[in-house]
Amino acid sequence: MAIFNNEKKYKWEFVNLGGSSRVRIGSGEDIAHLDELDPKMWTVLSCPVKGLEIEEKSLAYMDVDSDGKIRISDVTMKQGTSAFSLSFKEKIELAKLLDKLGVSVIELEGIHNARIDALRIKSIAMAVKESIVAVPVQLNPENILACWNAVSQAKHPRLQVCAPVSSVQMEYLFHKKPAAMLKTIEEIIKACCEKTSDVEFIADDATRSDSAFLYQAVATAISAGAATITICDATGAILPE
Repeated sequence: MAIFNNEKKYKWEFVNLGGSSRVRIGSGEDIAHLDELDPKMWTVLSCPVKGLEIEEKSLAYMDVDSDGKIRISDVTMKQGTSAFSLSFKEKIELAKLLDKLGVSVIELEGIHNARIDALRIKSIAMAVKESIVAVPVQLNPENILACWNAVSQAKHPRLQVCAPVSSVQMEYLFHKKPAAMLKTIEEIIKACCEKTSDVEFIADDATRSDSAFLYQAVATAISAGAATITICDATGAILPE
């Protein structure tokens, strides 16, 4: 389905997702016209603390900076690259638009190709004026330095430590036992904290983990210096059937 924006005459393509129509971003030209899109069509960037079907005390607890809104991170350039391809320039323009819209955190892909990825992160970091720019580090000290050198020029840089906490991912993907993973979490977070005070721990595949171990992992991360904790349902284990 496609419609025209009556004011700007740009042709948007819509798709039905979960029973509601969403704008499909499929090209660099779409990104270039995002500032013309009616704000009502944007996926929610924040929600009010009052007026929702949820206990207000819970919402107030999540409103960590007491500004009356609960903010979310944008992971388009971290997780969406498998669904579509953006050029170097388009990624920078997308980051500028997200920053202009007031997104709290812009999450990027980490560094895999040292030269190309470092340049991409550094360019986005310098282009973003207000949003936090977050970069995930690999579980090794060398990658931490590379990520920090790339993102450090952002006004609000953040390093993310993403570690699996389910037995399936720990043992089969990372070949680590629970005790070894806890030690790794502690060491990597401490190393990140030597670079910046804004370090986020992401407990990956948390909804399939043993609850006692998840508690240990989060406690270890906080003790090591993590300022933000994210519990990640990577496999959609808690989605309703």
